[in-house]
Amino acid sequence: MPRIHVALGVAPKNADSFTEETVKVIRDAVTNKYVSSIGSCGIDDPSNAAQVSALEGQVALALELDLPLVVETSGAYDELLEVMEVSGAQPDRVLLRAFDGASEQLDRWTRWGAYVSFDALAADDPLRFCEFARMVPPDRVLAESGAPDRTPACLEGHPARTDQAVFVVDALRGVVPPSRIGVNAQIFFRK
Repeated sequence: MPRIHVALGVAPKNADSFTEETVKVIRDAVTNKYVSSIGSCGIDDPSNAAQVSALEGQVALALELDLPLVVETSGAYDELLEVMEVSGAQPDRVLLRAFDGASEQLDRWTRWGAYVSFDALAADDPLRFCEFARMVPPDRVLAESGAPDRTPACLEGHPARTDQAVFVVDALRGVVPPSRIGVNAQIFFRK
């Protein structure tokens, strides 16, 4: 039976709110087993010191707690990868979520060894989606439900986020078997 994995963290747009109190809340949630990963965190603007600092803090927390890290960006893929490498993040414990960048950026992330997930909005462009999905090693692909602001036109009006996850898994058919995606999730989340 599929599991829902909860990530708790501070997104780039809210980086100013990353404080010691935030770290305490995350620690408490992890201790109570409500959270299975740190994130979604990242950087959208590499010149924003608060975003970089919040990301570095969450990388350190994920390393300390031995939890996977879910990262995102709205275009700063190269800069985000640089922070991951400098901060000591372990590629097999990092998930780059909702990838929608350029093929060169995806190539850098896959060569580094990170997991990559696609959401329903990415799958709304089948040719580009399949090209990108084929670039990711099958043992590094995950599917996600996606954020409410990333709903493709074909799924508008579907309130359940699970509809989007099923849409993504179905779009990956022929590229990555659904059973492989399930195995990848078990390995990534170590559950």
